[in-house]
Amino acid sequence: MENYEKLKEQLSQITTIERIASVLYWDMDVSMPPKGLNNRAAQLSFLDVQKNRIYKSKEFAENLAAAEKEVAANGTDWDKANFKIAQRRHAYETAVPEEFVKEFAEAKAVSNNVWKEARKKNDFQMFLPHLEKMFSLTKKKADILSVKLGIEPYDVLLGEFQPGLKDADVAPVFADLKEFLPKFYKEVEAKQANMDKPVFEPIYDVEKQKRLSRLVSNKMGYDYNKGSLAESEHPYTCGEDPTDVRITTHYHLDNPLDTLGSTIHEAGHAIYQQALPDSDQPVATAAGMAIHESQSLLAENCFGKSKEYAEYLSAVMQKEFGEDKNLTPEAIYATFNKQEKGLIRTQSSEVTYPLHVIMRYEIEKDIIEGKMECKDMPKIWNEKMKEYLGVEPKNDAEGCMQDVHWSEALIGYFPSYSLGAIVAAQKLEAIKEQCPDVMEKAKKGDLTPMCEFTKEKVGKYGASLDFADSVKAATGKPFSADAYKRYLKSKFLGENDNVKEKTINPALIKGKNGR
Repeated sequence: MENYEKLKEQLSQITTIERIASVLYWDMDVSMPPKGLNNRAAQLSFLDVQKNRIYKSKEFAENLAAAEKEVAANGTDWDKANFKIAQRRHAYETAVPEEFVKEFAEAKAVSNNVWKEARKKNDFQMFLPHLEKMFSLTKKKADILSVKLGIEPYDVLLGEFQPGLKDADVAPVFADLKEFLPKFYKEVEAKQANMDKPVFEPIYDVEKQKRLSRLVSNKMGYDYNKGSLAESEHPYTCGEDPTDVRITTHYHLDNPLDTLGSTIHEAGHAIYQQALPDSDQPVATAAGMAIHESQSLLAENCFGKSKEYAEYLSAVMQKEFGEDKNLTPEAIYATFNKQEKGLIRTQSSEVTYPLHVIMRYEIEKDIIEGKMECKDMPKIWNEKMKEYLGVEPKNDAEGCMQDVHWSEALIGYFPSYSLGAIVAAQKLEAIKEQCPDVMEKAKKGDLTPMCEFTKEKVGKYGASLDFADSVKAATGKPFSADAYKRYLKSKFLGENDNVKEKTINPALIKGKNGR
């Protein structure tokens, strides 16, 4: 398959560019000096343009066309999936002019840094021009691709993060959750009426938190021979290469459990990324962000916030910090699982979290469809927070500027979080079927069954499967919210979960801290 091999060489070059860009973005967030921004934006723009030029080259188009029959006749299923991804990416990349690619890359780099400063200053007007530019450029791209691909503009954006996903898949699920969760929350609230959680008052040493984050993530299965841990304002996972997958966390002086919650979440992403095939072809990348989020939420919510894992966390944290009533297994479990209506998505309780996602989904979709303007975001944001969650931000820093996503034009990303939570519950049921004592192992911090499941049922397939097929391959069942509802009901209303039936410690005071 001579022409297919030539195509693979060009795809390899594109992968190399993406991996270089990934490291540069990491450095920009973690260690780049402030005055390096303009040159870094130019560097990232240059890489985007080079990648775009490969896709738009006559040679790529010729190789793509000539390889189609070769792959159809002689290619393996892996080859066919790789070719299909190359076709899709070619369509996306060739839809917009080079000048647009350059402008977009530079605008994203600048917008992200302005967001950081504007959030610190609680200055929405400072960020607004950049927010408007992110949505304007994104809409322009989506409109072009909408015509070329024959799908709706917002479907274009959803498909960038989870290939094949459409709003027709998302809307009914979110409508169901909007109906289910508020009523369910009231039941949980009543159940947890006497469940207190700690208010963290001491200052927890950052160096000790760093050691704990590394210890816990490594014990989970995150390989530090192929990864590293740093600090950033918004924790995230970075790495297109399975041999170089980096994570960040954010250290909270007054609550080390917030820190560990973020670390466990990002380690979940990284374990999946490290489980992908070591190849420079696009088929070896992740299956999509909804699948990625299912892995991070499997780690964070299903295991990391379980009663069993709280026993392990308590042991390692009290060894590091000394005896502490806030770090008993009961207190840790309460901190993670006391359900409260909060303002911050990343610190929100598990039952209310999807409502945070749904309101973001509605806002970004309305802007893309021309039903609202960016300048109205603070007002509409606050209205939705009050309607859906019964709380209202005091300022825009804890309101519409709290997330990094829109500053980087990650529009269409948010639905992946809640879709991921649904799939995570399905995966948990599958893991328990394969390894009935998995939760007993979790008491000692042993998440080997989760890691083996990730490698054998998810990672090895790379991006060869679409969303529905990926779920089916991992769990043996079609995508459904049924397991998710069973999971929530069992965890928060289960008769055997007597931790929620009592006050865990009379000395503990109800508070607002915790994830």
